[in-house]
Amino acid sequence: MNVLRLEGAKNDVCVNVLAPTARSDMSEGLLSPLTAELTTPESVTPGVLFLVSDDVPRGVILNPSAGVFAFNAYRQTPGVHLDESERVPETIAARFAEISAQSAEPLKDAFAQTYKFVTAAAKAKGIAVAWG
Repeated sequence: MNVLRLEGAKNDVCVNVLAPTARSDMSEGLLSPLTAELTTPESVTPGVLFLVSDDVPRGVILNPSAGVFAFNAYRQTPGVHLDESERVPETIAARFAEISAQSAEPLKDAFAQTYKFVTAAAKAKGIAVAWG
């Protein structure tokens, strides 16, 4: 979503995401009666209308449900470089607290993630990288 948002902005294309929780045919029998009563599709509709309005910011992940509207921000931690021998799911699981606990930062453009990851990998190999 973030790359679509950044690239779309060049052509005045607004990219947002709606991540609702609302009762539907798929949730039939899964929700308590109170939950089903409160999570109506109509309780999500104002969020949909906001996301297609002229005044909407770009890059919004909106979570509407039961009349509650929450903003979900896209942020990315600096990341942890793993040597080739460590690039297995078990290492990621073992180090996930370290991977996810770092302070998050917004990405300034579509290549910021690539630059960040390549810089970290180069540093781990003792290679200096200068981005022009």
